[in-house]
Parts: sequence; structure tokens; C-alpha cells
Amino acid sequence: SHKRTALNYKYSGLVNKGNTCYVNALLQCLNSLTLFTTKLSDVKQGASCLVTSCQKVLDNSKVSSTPVDPSAFLLILKISIERSMNRQFDIFSQLDVPEVLEYLLGEISVLSVFVSSIFDVTVTTSIFCDSCNEENVTVEVSPILQLGITSLLQNSINEFLQPEHLPIESGRFCYFCNKVQPTTIERYVTKCGSYLIIHLKRF
Repeated sequence: SHKRTALNYKYSGLVNKGNTCYVNALLQCLNSLTLFTTKLSDVKQGASCLVTSCQKVLDNSKVSSTPVDPSAFLLILKISIERSMNRQFDIFSQLDVPEVLEYLLGEISVLSVFVSSIFDVTVTTSIFCDSCNEENVTVEVSPILQLGITSLLQNSINEFLQPEHLPIESGRFCYFCNKVQPTTIERYVTKCGSYLIIHLKRF
């Protein structure tokens, strides 16, 4: 429902500052999401340095005729993550996009609920005891759906939704049977936002 024409989709690229292509790719993907950029531009009150810097990079890439330098955003991102997680964060070491994306969306969601409404995906997991059929249900909400890598994306989705049967050797403890039993695990995507972000796990 958020389509762009070939003409208004063209933005300037971002300068690679040395193994920062993963951040550049993330920002360019976000910039292509009309609903996200529109909502982000409305976030003013109390915006952190990171959110403000992100807004500036995205806005500049829409009007610049040359590649935009994201150095200021990269520095603020590094400092923000290090302060938040109390550990060193090497922005130039080809890190995975999901870690940075989740942190950035988390920073924005503190200021506005729009992140949840357009990105959050709800996965409901039902764990059944194959002996007594007792069901244990868990619900996980995340902006990113993590799937295993297969030859096709549809296969990865099908594999994720396929019931998983665990023999007693790797089954779960059933509190009604009071012992480990063979187990069936079923997953369902019960809610999805305007955009679905999928992380194909390499490991």
C-alpha cells in the first residue's frame, strides 16, 4: 500500500566510511519506507541526538545530488550503543544489521509509538505435550522476524511455520506428566505491522 514510482524513489547514496556499508544499507532501506520516513519527520519533542542525526541523514539523501557523508550519525550511533550496553562497539567491523536496527528502532520507539504500529510482528508459539496434550503458549513481539536461510524466502517462511516434533530425547518437561515428554511446537504469526522485516540467520 506504500508504493513509490521509479521517479520519486531515487535518493543519493551514502559514503562508505570503511566497512560501514551495513549501516548504509540499513538507512537506505528505511528511507524507502514512506510511512516510516513520514512518521519519523514528525518526531521532534525530546528527540535524542541519535534520532535527530538519523533524520538529518535521511533528509539530506533526498535532496543531495552527491553521496551523503554519514560520519556524524556513525559516531553518535557508536557512542549511544557503548553507553547503553556498557561495552565497546566497533562501528567499522561489518556488524550484522539486525543489532543496529533493533537499537535504532528502540531509540525511536521511546519517543513515539509509531515504530510498534508499522514494524512489530507478533509470533505466538504453542508447545504441546504429545502425551497429555497440555499446551503452553508464549507470545513474542519484535520488529524483526528471524528465519533460517533456505533456497527461497517462501521456503524459509514455510519452514518457520512448520510444526516441529521433538522426540523424548530432546523434548520438554511437562508439569502435568511430571517428566520430559515428546513435544510438538507450533508457531503462528498472529499480528504484523505495515512492513515486515525479515532477518535470514546465517548462523
